[in-house]
Amino acid sequence: MRKTKEAELAGLEALGKTQRRKHGNKALSTAQIAYNRYVIVVTSISDVAAGVILQLYQQRWQIALVLKRLKSLCKYYEILVRVEQSALAWFYGKLLLVALGETWVNKGRFSP
Repeated sequence: MRKTKEAELAGLEALGKTQRRKHGNKALSTAQIAYNRYVIVVTSISDVAAGVILQLYQQRWQIALVLKRLKSLCKYYEILVRVEQSALAWFYGKLLLVALGETWVNKGRFSP
């Protein structure tokens, strides 16, 4: 799907910053400039409009970011119990703490 002119310019600016940081004064390639004009998502879905696929992808990405944050905050790898009920209690307790923390952050009562 073709980007808007504004999104294309913003993408070129971001690419330029990355290029300068990683490669000094090396110019962007013609391929980088050409690919920047489009949003490319590879999928096996063939009978759905491109706009709908992009909306689904954006929603999926938001869910992935939330899950990544939850995993980071909950530290799920620290479960020290072997009994299922204890593990569930631990998990729900961590989930409650995360929900409270997000509420406090969103209301401005707590700084991360």
